[in-house]
Amino acid sequence: SRSEVDRVLIDTRLRPLPQQLIPSGGGGEEPGQEPGWNLSIIGADRVWRELGITGAGILVGQSDSGVDGSHPELMDGYRKLGSTDAYSWYDPWNYSTTPVDVGGHGTHTLGSVLGNRVGVAPDAEWIACVNLGRNLGNPAFYFDCMQFNFAPFPRDGDPLRDGKPEYGAQVLNNSWGCPPIEGCDPGALQAGVAALRAAGVFVAASAGNDGDGGCGTVADPPALYDEVFSVGAVDSDGNLASFS
Repeated sequence: SRSEVDRVLIDTRLRPLPQQLIPSGGGGEEPGQEPGWNLSIIGADRVWRELGITGAGILVGQSDSGVDGSHPELMDGYRKLGSTDAYSWYDPWNYSTTPVDVGGHGTHTLGSVLGNRVGVAPDAEWIACVNLGRNLGNPAFYFDCMQFNFAPFPRDGDPLRDGKPEYGAQVLNNSWGCPPIEGCDPGALQAGVAALRAAGVFVAASAGNDGDGGCGTVADPPALYDEVFSVGAVDSDGNLASFS
């Protein structure tokens, strides 16, 4: 009933598992020597060739299920400050201290962003935060990871006191959406995204997984915000993919 309270959102949490999940592995298929059709169809190979832009000097902040830090496509792009992961990795779900990915989704999506042979920007660096425990999140953890990628802080530090924007990412990748089952309504993440945009951070987000229904299915934050660059998917013929 307080005048400054607009609404109350449920911050959902998952029950703990009886035992820790084993991190998933890849399918083992080796990428080819030539850029895949997915890179060519958006002109990434032309940007490399004609403009000489491959992502060098750019730091990407990844928020997802985690990242397999030993993956050959990604391991050399991890931005580690000296011998510490303090300002490069944060896991508010399971408190892991080095990059790990239980579900595999984050490794896959970050590979699409900057994998050595399969990524759009193979020379970019990355830091990461776990906001999807077992492929589910909640508004607080989504905000935690936005804040960490913008102003990284030590694992036991205070984000507001110890966060360092000078160590933060210029680009944030978010291959997820926050539906009502996770505690979000359409405006739940608006303030955080607006603050990132005001600070000059480029925020990319996936458009969702209901492409068969058309553009009206982009219903969950953060993809529906004007401040976000929302990304859908097509197949090799340019047709809208059913999963995006």
